[in-house]
Amino acid sequence: GSSPTQVATLKNANYQGFTMNPAVKGQTIYGYAPAGGSSPIYGIYSSTAIAPIVKPTYSFISSIQVSSDGKFVYYIAASGLGDTNLYRVAITGGTITSLDTSVFTAHVRIAGDMVVYDKIPAAAPGSSSKIFVLPSGGGTATQLTDPNNTTSINYEYPQWSKDGTQIVLASDRDDSAFEIY
Repeated sequence: GSSPTQVATLKNANYQGFTMNPAVKGQTIYGYAPAGGSSPIYGIYSSTAIAPIVKPTYSFISSIQVSSDGKFVYYIAASGLGDTNLYRVAITGGTITSLDTSVFTAHVRIAGDMVVYDKIPAAAPGSSSKIFVLPSGGGTATQLTDPNNTTSINYEYPQWSKDGTQIVLASDRDDSAFEIY
């Protein structure tokens, strides 16, 4: 409702995804390909650090988020033409943890303890997306929608409610048009 405030200057078009760190005022975390070119390779960078959080490795990056305590970065990325996977890394860099494979979108709960995301499970009929939750540090994922993969209904773009008690998502469950649930 008010005038926008510039938080970062993007010098060229080699950026994919960005977010603000909720624990550090003015810190932006973003995907960036420093070499550019026709097939850019992206890493994860911080507006307040010299070295990248994740060195350029990926052909695609999206769904970048920072945990509410500012300690971890979550993101979806692909190498080459491979699947898009969900990853977690400390905001200071280091070991990258792969949380799940073939993930499309993800959202971290405000408490920082769970991640909700959509993917197509191997057993899903008609290549339909389903919604999963997973502890944010990794572990066993729980499929929330159509856990027996009996329908070709799609469930996509999940996000936690602000209080972390509900999940909002899009689905074509009532007809061929997507609606919000």
